[in-house]
Amino acid sequence: MRIGGEAGGGRRSRRAVGFAANPYVAGTPRTVSPFAPFRLSPDDEAFIEMEVQVADDACLGRHTFTEWYEEPVTYTLLGIMRH
Repeated sequence: MRIGGEAGGGRRSRRAVGFAANPYVAGTPRTVSPFAPFRLSPDDEAFIEMEVQVADDACLGRHTFTEWYEEPVTYTLLGIMRH
């Protein structure tokens, strides 16, 4: 399983650092564990915690931010790699 990669011309990289499979057991959020490949059954959900590293020469102002809502995921299903 692979999540993340480079974006913005190599000026920032992202990687998964934590996860919580089935995050809302009995309505309470679960603690995030260090990221490792995991199984996800149909209709289940998972939290993925991401770490972002920004290039030393990136131009970020004091009150600026960046955000995203999609992340590429590579996984294996029945021995076939998918994206």
